[in-house]
Amino acid sequence: MKLLICDDSQINIDLVLFLVELFEKKYNIEFEKDTRLSGDFILTEKNSYDIAIVDVEMPGISGIELSQKLKEINPKICIMILTAFDNYLDYAMKIQVFRYLSKPIDRNRFIRNLEEAVEEYYKLNKKLTLKSNDSFIVVNTNDILYMERKSGGTTVVTVNGELEVKEKLDDCIALINQPDVFVHSHNSIVVNLQSVVNFDKTIVTLQKSEKETVETYMSQRKYKEFKENFMKFIMSK
Repeated sequence: MKLLICDDSQINIDLVLFLVELFEKKYNIEFEKDTRLSGDFILTEKNSYDIAIVDVEMPGISGIELSQKLKEINPKICIMILTAFDNYLDYAMKIQVFRYLSKPIDRNRFIRNLEEAVEEYYKLNKKLTLKSNDSFIVVNTNDILYMERKSGGTTVVTVNGELEVKEKLDDCIALINQPDVFVHSHNSIVVNLQSVVNFDKTIVTLQKSEKETVETYMSQRKYKEFKENFMKFIMSK
């Protein structure tokens, strides 16, 4: 897997590299590692990474801007943000990061979060086979924005459009088997948290493409639970 470490402090980069190497030895895997002291490289190098560990505050391109551009290149990337700020929800809605790591970095938490990022990357790339009319369609679960219960089946809204499938909503949920990623915003609607860019007590907004969003319904009864699930998704357990 390709791993990016971007921080304007060489001391922080060396610390993260040390922890990554501990992780590699513990799990007997090896990353293709790339380290950068600035995010400005992304303006001329369109490199694709599987996991990125990015500092928020950097001269030139900020960690937020860098994360946005990395997601444009590879929407499936898992981004871990290094930050001293507490405004997690605002940042999460803007750049949809996987985890936040507070400075100074806690060794055990870092190892645990990196383990979760590796697991999450493969889990979010899971493929789902659904029946539509007389044919079968293979959908990457990472491409699903939300699913809505309909008479006779389920409407699956993806980044590529809508699909009408024969499976019931509960069956789709069981097939995906990602309860920490796909959660109810309404009794009849299940939302993919990794696509959420905003929500309130009536509407959930999801990122369909770089310039396009879609909306679905939020039940006031589900709002509190949805918010809790969203925070659990973006923060360390």
